[in-house]
Amino acid sequence: MKKCLLALLSITFLISCGGGDNPPKPPTAATLVFPENNSECTTGESLNATQSRVTFSWNASDNTDSYQLNVTRLSSSATQTFTTTATSLAVTLEKGVAYSYAVLSLSEDVPEEPALSQTFRFYNAGDGVENYAPFPATILSPASGQTVNAPGGNLILSWQGNDIENNIVNYEVYLGTTTNPPFVANTNTATTHTATGLAVGTVYYWKIITEDSDGNTSESELYQFKTN
Repeated sequence: MKKCLLALLSITFLISCGGGDNPPKPPTAATLVFPENNSECTTGESLNATQSRVTFSWNASDNTDSYQLNVTRLSSSATQTFTTTATSLAVTLEKGVAYSYAVLSLSEDVPEEPALSQTFRFYNAGDGVENYAPFPATILSPASGQTVNAPGGNLILSWQGNDIENNIVNYEVYLGTTTNPPFVANTNTATTHTATGLAVGTVYYWKIITEDSDGNTSESELYQFKTN
């Protein structure tokens, strides 16, 4: 009787300590393949004078049941969302327009833990277009909505710029306390600017306009931060 009781207790102990099935694992992030980052996509299928069909592709990720492809028009931040179980998907886009895209890996077993890929940006090739505007600058610091310390009223703003022709010649910095901040500085090709005279406990808005040697310009998103 004692042997039977001990055996039963042992089985109960093993089950309670994880002797059963392993819990499901969350998905891993997909690796983007095409279109390449900061590139001109020239392989789309032309549909008409203003549209072409671009096939997005990515590598399969582990523990994934489906993928959510998010394609964003950079000039307006308007996003199209598509769901697929494949690792490629054709999407109709406007020609001569800058887009970004990212892929979300989804699991039916762990729906609360999706995995997001990197974000790639590209221009969808346009008929007869010889040069493109720079990609809108990517704001690095401070992040939008961040509360920051600005010792002596000074704060370093930083961003990243990219251009297909690699001919960026200037960045214009706009900074102020309204959602239409005024121009404050040109930085040429430098991607940092030290803001001065910032007040404590104040919300500031800022953006970057990028210009290339052909005179093309692009405008970043409007970011905000608050000083401690």
